[in-house]
Amino acid sequence: MSNRDAALIACRILAIYLFARGLMQLTFLPYLFQGAIDRSIGFQVLMIVLSPLVLLVLAGLLLWLHSEKLAGHMVPQAQPLDGSGIKLSARGLQAIAFSVAGAVILVNAVAGLFQA
Repeated sequence: MSNRDAALIACRILAIYLFARGLMQLTFLPYLFQGAIDRSIGFQVLMIVLSPLVLLVLAGLLLWLHSEKLAGHMVPQAQPLDGSGIKLSARGLQAIAFSVAGAVILVNAVAGLFQA
């Protein structure tokens, strides 16, 4: 396993997390559609409430599909982690951790813009 593989796994875990967060917001969907049917809420309100759900699911899917390319950008040179070659340095782990944390913060900030 190389450091690029570790970055790929981290991206895929983040993609699963984002997708699951989007799906967890589906629990209030019946109440929204009931309000839309009763005409107590408008279409614009419905779109504002649904946009974070859609953004999280899309972000999760896009991150999953492009995780290999993103892992290549996070860790440009693959180095083995099995102890037979060069080990992953603290700087490499820090780059992976900050990249994943930054992606989480970015997605939560964009989703928060539509919830406010």
